[in-house]
Amino acid sequence: MGELFEQFVGLEIIRLARLRGRGWRLRFWRDPDGPEIDWVLEREGKYLPIEVKLTDRPSLKDARHLLVFMKEYKAKKGLVICTSPRAVRLSEAVTAVPWQDLAAAIGGSL
Repeated sequence: MGELFEQFVGLEIIRLARLRGRGWRLRFWRDPDGPEIDWVLEREGKYLPIEVKLTDRPSLKDARHLLVFMKEYKAKKGLVICTSPRAVRLSEAVTAVPWQDLAAAIGGSL
């Protein structure tokens, strides 16, 4: 189910990027040492790493690869998209967001 949820969120990100116009690119990231990020949304040289977790209790552990990416690419914010009933701040720069709030979370982050 986790892989299906990840794909669903990816399709929603693609849809949102197309609705918002040109300049948005969707990628994924994998470090040679192992860490990977499910989705990286890029616009005008700014990055928004997005990790997708099928959990209603997100924790900072779910964001560990986001933190690696953010440090390496100087991203200011990161998102964990999950099934939590409300947004949860996991760190100063990382927020876990319910999948239903994806559009608003992306709009306010880039």
